[in-house]
Amino acid sequence: MVKKHRKDWGPTTAGVADYMRSGRFAQDRDSRREKSSITKFFHLIRKLDKHMGKERYVFYDKYAFKKLLEQNNIKVPKTYATLRKEKDWSDFWDKVSQYDTFVMKPNRLSEGRGIHVLTKGEENWLELNGEAVAIATLMKDAIGFLRRRTTAHRDGQRVKNIVIAEERVFSHEDFNDYTVDGGIVDFRLYMLDDEVLYGKMRCPTSNSRGLGNTAKGAVALFVEGGVIGDGKEIFKNTTSRYNGVDMSGKKVPFWKEIVECSKNVSKIFKSPFHSVDLTVDRDGEATVMECEKIPTLGHFKKPEADRLYAVLEEWAQEKLWRK
Repeated sequence: MVKKHRKDWGPTTAGVADYMRSGRFAQDRDSRREKSSITKFFHLIRKLDKHMGKERYVFYDKYAFKKLLEQNNIKVPKTYATLRKEKDWSDFWDKVSQYDTFVMKPNRLSEGRGIHVLTKGEENWLELNGEAVAIATLMKDAIGFLRRRTTAHRDGQRVKNIVIAEERVFSHEDFNDYTVDGGIVDFRLYMLDDEVLYGKMRCPTSNSRGLGNTAKGAVALFVEGGVIGDGKEIFKNTTSRYNGVDMSGKKVPFWKEIVECSKNVSKIFKSPFHSVDLTVDRDGEATVMECEKIPTLGHFKKPEADRLYAVLEEWAQEKLWRK
């Protein structure tokens, strides 16, 4: 009787041999090497940041980041209330429930985790996609975040967990064709030495439930207009169509204003490489949401990743490794 190979044992010897003879083996090997190189570069940036004082903590605290930008006259969403202790939930909710719509989010999570975009309905509070959400659920999420373990840093500083309730920003009408459910259309610009290295516009979809996070299913349209690009303010090398329409070659609304605002944000920091997330509100003003110290590049396809890494490596060779 021949024993069947169980799937949970892993691939058979013959399967491994076939895989190594195939073209996929070489492709996967090259992909791993690329990721390893980029990871090493990011670790190098992290080491550099350790010599830049306390500013690096701002990148890991959305609330501290907002306060810093306000001090530098850069527009950010208005803060309605903050929740710092479990016992203050009732007071917190009394303040924010007076608004017809607002955003509730933690100050330390990424990829859209823990964010609630809320609108007051006739009987219930509604999420961005129209689903009802109980106040008890919101309280559970908020208090659960407050109880999360904070990260201790070597110099003894800690980033405290805070839940923020803030103004809901609506994108300018020129972006109406790039969103669903009234979700916000936002841009992420990768900055290097106060210059735009690469940019993309993140468009909400039904799968992302109206949020502009690519980790949740939003579509990223890449903009050709930074150091890598040819200076044209158009969409190019997009990873996919949006709502079945090819956006390549279309002009990007408010691109000059978005670039100017991102440069003003970068001038505040000594850190050489980071990303700025922002949108353009109904009044046509650039409004900054947050900033990331080590922005992820995992969603990039190979052509974009190759071009981006080539510029990063050239910069590192000139500014860091030769010293």
